Amino acid sequence: MSFLYRTAITITRKQPYLDWANSFDDGGPKLTEQFNEDRRTIYLVPEVDRPKLPEILDEFWQDIFEEELAAWMEHEDDWPKLLSRELFDTWFDVEMTDSVVDLVPDEPLTELDIEVADLEYAISHCAWCDSEIEPEAGRFA
Repeated sequence: MSFLYRTAITITRKQPYLDWANSFDDGGPKLTEQFNEDRRTIYLVPEVDRPKLPEILDEFWQDIFEEELAAWMEHEDDWPKLLSRELFDTWFDVEMTDSVVDLVPDEPLTELDIEVADLEYAISHCAWCDSEIEPEAGRFA
């Protein structure tokens, strides 16, 4: 196990967000309440000694808001015209957890970690038969 020096912010989308997400007649999927409950988002923010949610949100609400909007609709023209803290509070419930523990510290944690692991695997295994290639064996095509 490995303690992460971060505070976790869990976002749950409220009905106004669902209404906005489902307002597009583009033939795409609809955001159901069940899917919404099953797929909450966790954001990691810097760890502080005595974290206070209002202070953390004062710093990060806009980043979180934009990320949540982009998760459903990439085109910013379709986003609400004015993003405000009041609108954020209307659209999202927020919970804070001040202890984050990684139970699998040997596994990749970030997208970059995954890409590096994939690259290391690709250069150490044959693409045709998946056999491991010894580092001193050399390469040929």
